[in-house]
Amino acid sequence: MCAVKLDGRALQFAGEALNADREVVLAAVKVDGFALMFASETLKADREVVLAAVKVDGFALMFASETLKADREVVLVAVKFSGCALQYVSNELKSDREVVLNAVRQYGLALQFASEALKSDHEIALCAVKNSGLALEFASKEMKSDREIVLAAVQRGWTILGMASEQMKSDRKVVHAAIRRNPMDLVFASNELKSDRDVVLSAVNRCDRALKFASEHLKSDREVILAAVTENDASAFEFASEEAKSNRELVLAAVKKNVYALSFASEGFCLHTIKAVAESHNAMVQQLAAANSRISLLEGELQSLTGGQENDAPSRRQKRGRSSEEEEEQQQQPQQPQQQQQQQQQQQQQQQQESDNTLILQACQDGIEVGHAISAQGADLSLNDAFQRIRMTLCGVAASGSVKEEPSEEAMVRCDQLHFTQKSCSKKFRGGPYANCPIEDVITDLISGVLDPTREEWLILDIVRRGDKLFSVDNRRLHCLRMFQQHVGPEPIVWVRTRIQLWHPTFDRFCHNHDTQNGGTTIQIRRGW
Repeated sequence: MCAVKLDGRALQFAGEALNADREVVLAAVKVDGFALMFASETLKADREVVLAAVKVDGFALMFASETLKADREVVLVAVKFSGCALQYVSNELKSDREVVLNAVRQYGLALQFASEALKSDHEIALCAVKNSGLALEFASKEMKSDREIVLAAVQRGWTILGMASEQMKSDRKVVHAAIRRNPMDLVFASNELKSDRDVVLSAVNRCDRALKFASEHLKSDREVILAAVTENDASAFEFASEEAKSNRELVLAAVKKNVYALSFASEGFCLHTIKAVAESHNAMVQQLAAANSRISLLEGELQSLTGGQENDAPSRRQKRGRSSEEEEEQQQQPQQPQQQQQQQQQQQQQQQQESDNTLILQACQDGIEVGHAISAQGADLSLNDAFQRIRMTLCGVAASGSVKEEPSEEAMVRCDQLHFTQKSCSKKFRGGPYANCPIEDVITDLISGVLDPTREEWLILDIVRRGDKLFSVDNRRLHCLRMFQQHVGPEPIVWVRTRIQLWHPTFDRFCHNHDTQNGGTTIQIRRGW
């Protein structure tokens, strides 16, 4: 009894006698409605026991007897808690208006389990699509042509326009509402509206890649192309017409946003651009050579006028970045041969140039201070973040060579149990079947059913188990799955295939202690204890 009061599903480990004990089973289902699964057949037909179970979890109705699945009071309690439980009720109650209305209010997609007559009920269909736009798929043909219902649906989900009737796909107001929610819904609009400049502009202003679904005529339209290429990273230039890809103004607008957009320009334009760049480069090289020659002449003239006294001190542009102590030391030193002095000056210039391109970081007990030079690949980060990234990279390299890698463990995990490893990620995928595609495309395919997270190999996430938390290495895909879960609501649960690896506590100790500055070849013993 104590066990089932703490965990109702502990009933599964009890013997047949306890599974048939009314008091024990009642205590179990009051904690976890699913414990009804392990009750005896007699108690699954006990009205009080089943009522107690569905009050905790409406899905427990699936384990009730057929008689109680036709009990209106029991069913109403179940569908108010979980609308999806409508699938387990008797056919008679699937035609009960009050039962179905309560079900779709809690879970819009429960409309699929309603009788055909109630799928044509305006109030029920409207209530369902307001809860989940995807419920439009299960409404009758008549409801899919109802403007009020379709408008409510497209405002509650993505790709919903594709479920509407052809009449609604030609409705300007409905299409505008759909692309405000998801610009990529332009793909479902009628050919007439795909040629409508206002509709297409509304779409590409929100998502540049919606240009892909515009009519061929508008893919050459200057205003539409400019609106598309000035959004995001100009990758939508890929979908412009060949005429637009040869237009100097449009190509320059795209390249200013993203230099790689030049790869989508016409071949003739690219050759012309490369030739112009080469000519410009040659002219610049000649100008630099002339300038350097002029500087050398001026320095020679200056030395002849001062009698070579300038040799005792570096020129002004060579002194940049040197400390006053170094200057004094230079002045105190005897005059060196000119060749040796020039070599020193060149080394100083090289060191100064290198210092302009590096981050100067050094680990210490109190944090980070100026010291050791580290390549500045993450210059946009704060010093602390940049050092942490470098430190973790070093830890990974060191660990891979000396720590035995744990074999990955594949498991199905609830989406809401996974955590991100980054505070931000880019808008597009770098590789895989969705390379260079925006995150929204994957979310759209998840919602429309094109992608199944329980079957799609590409959606298997690499997970690191650190302590009691699961962290995903694949942050973009996890974000897509999170958005999918948010769209469908708390029910049904989105399950994700994962490959889990253990983050050993040794790694944490390594990261905490790793502060060597000489590659770990020596160590200094601190004084005291």
